[in-house]
Amino acid sequence: SLVSVIGIALIIVLTGWPRTGWVALSVGLLYLLHPIQWPWSLVVRPDEPALLLAMAGIALLTVDDRRWWLAAALLLAASLLTKQSSIAAPLAAGFWLVFKNWRRGAAFAAVYAGAVGIAVVLLQWRTDGFFLFHVAVANDHPFSWSRVLAMYQRFTLINPLVVGMLVVLLGVVVWRRRWSLPAVYAFTSVGVAMAVGRLGASLNHFLEPVAAIALLAACEFPVEFFDRNRPVRMAIAALLAAGFALTATASCLDQWRAHHVARAMVPVHNRLVETVATVDGPVVSDDAAAVVGAGKRVHIRPFIMSQLAQRGRWDQTPFLEEIRQREIGMIIVRTAPRSVYESRYTPEMRQAIEQNYEVAFSYMLGAPFDVLRPRREP
Repeated sequence: SLVSVIGIALIIVLTGWPRTGWVALSVGLLYLLHPIQWPWSLVVRPDEPALLLAMAGIALLTVDDRRWWLAAALLLAASLLTKQSSIAAPLAAGFWLVFKNWRRGAAFAAVYAGAVGIAVVLLQWRTDGFFLFHVAVANDHPFSWSRVLAMYQRFTLINPLVVGMLVVLLGVVVWRRRWSLPAVYAFTSVGVAMAVGRLGASLNHFLEPVAAIALLAACEFPVEFFDRNRPVRMAIAALLAAGFALTATASCLDQWRAHHVARAMVPVHNRLVETVATVDGPVVSDDAAAVVGAGKRVHIRPFIMSQLAQRGRWDQTPFLEEIRQREIGMIIVRTAPRSVYESRYTPEMRQAIEQNYEVAFSYMLGAPFDVLRPRREP
C-alpha cells in the first residue's frame, strides 16, 4: 500500500507537470502528506493498489487517449478486479471518451467489459462459484443515507482545504467551458464515495476523491492567470508553503496521537492474549488477532460465517449447538455500536449466546468489547 501511495503521487506530478509545472510537484507532495493516507498505506488492503491502477489508467487517457485507450481500459479493469468498488475511474473515462469520440468510447467500453467479464468467468470457475459471492453477495450490507450525510460532513470538517480546492477548480473548469477527464473523474469519485453509507464502511472511501482532486489541481490549476500577476504569484507560493507546513504538522500530530493511543492499548492487548491462552476449548472473537496471538486456532470468523449462514451457504446448526452446550470456552464481542454486533452474529447466534454466556469482564481496545464465559449453573 505504501508503494502504491508513492506511485499515485508520482502519477499526479508527472501528469500535471507539462501543464502546471511546480504546482503539480507541490500538489503531489501535499498528497503524500495528507493525513488520510497513512492509516491506509501501512496495512495490507486493496484500496491503494486499486487506486494506483485507476489513476494510471486516467493519467494515460489524459496524456493521449488516442494512443493509450487500450492500455487504460486494461488498467481500469485490473483496478475493478483488485477492489470491487473501484468504479469511479472507468465511469468517468467511459463518459468522457464517449462524448469526445463515441467510436473510441465504445471500443474502450467493449475492451473493459470483455476483460472484466473473462476474468470473472475464470475466477467463478476456479472458485466453484464463490468469487462473486465473496465480492458481491457477501458485501451486500445495509445502506443508510443518514450515514452518508454524517460521513460526508466528517470528511468536510477534516478536509476543508480539499473540499475548497474542489469547489474552486470546478469553478475554473466551468469558466473555461472545457470538462477535462481529471475534472470528470473528481466529480464522479465524489459521487461514488456515497458507498460509505453501507454498514461497516469507513473513510477509506474518500481515498479516491482525495487523489482525483489532487490530479485535477495538478492538471487544471489556472497558472496562466497567475503568470501575469507577480504579487498574486508570490501570494500563491506563500500559501503553498503554508499548506506544506500545516499539512505536515497536522499529519505528524495525527500520527503521534494514533501512536500514543496504540501504545496505551498494548498492555491491554497483552493481558487479553494471556487470558485467551489459558482458556480450555475454542475461542470465538471479533478480533482474531487475540486468538492468533494466544497460539490458538481461529474457530470461526463471526462476520464471514454469519453472512454465509444468512444466504444459505453455511449450516450454522453445529455452531449453535456448540454455543448451547457451552463448548466454546470464550466469546469476545464488540458491543458498540449495536449494529456491529448484530452484523457479526445471526439472530439465532445472538439468542444462544445471551442465554448461555455471561460477561466476565469488559475492555476498551479502540472500541468497547465484552469477554463472555459460559454461565455457571445456579
